[in-house]
Amino acid sequence: MIHDIYLQSQMDADNYVPISLIANFKLVKRLTHDLQLIIDVLKESPSVEVDTEEKRVRSSDYLAYLPTRKRCTIILRNVP
Repeated sequence: MIHDIYLQSQMDADNYVPISLIANFKLVKRLTHDLQLIIDVLKESPSVEVDTEEKRVRSSDYLAYLPTRKRCTIILRNVP
């Protein structure tokens, strides 16, 4: 998940994506339309974490990909 550009663009501030987004992938829809089954399978996977409301999912190793520092912009004016 963390390497997929489309999924990255859909992530919230906590690196979660909606499970409904995953459920709407063509390959997933070919396998099942049962949202609860998809949630159950995601919960069993060691590769992802499902939130407590069972609405969002993120990579279980998302912390390894968080930036170590926040970006800052410094504007210098009238510096001799």
